[in-house]
Amino acid sequence: MTVATALPLVTFSGSTKSKEQKMEAMKMRLLAALVTMVMVVFAVQNAAAAAEAPSPSPESDAAVFVPTAFASFVALAVGLLF
Repeated sequence: MTVATALPLVTFSGSTKSKEQKMEAMKMRLLAALVTMVMVVFAVQNAAAAAEAPSPSPESDAAVFVPTAFASFVALAVGLLF
């Protein structure tokens, strides 16, 4: 074994992270950005819909079911993929 193979990967910034660790960090940042974008879209959509439509009757929970089901499926997909 030579000295060059025993040393960790060192970049100019002084980081000793491997390429896999950097890719993992990039995936996490991308996931956080996507989740933030989805939350912003839902917030804007709900604000626009609330201004135009009357509130649903108390016995109707359809407005609560769809976002909850979507969030559950997104959490399941993220758990399976990452």
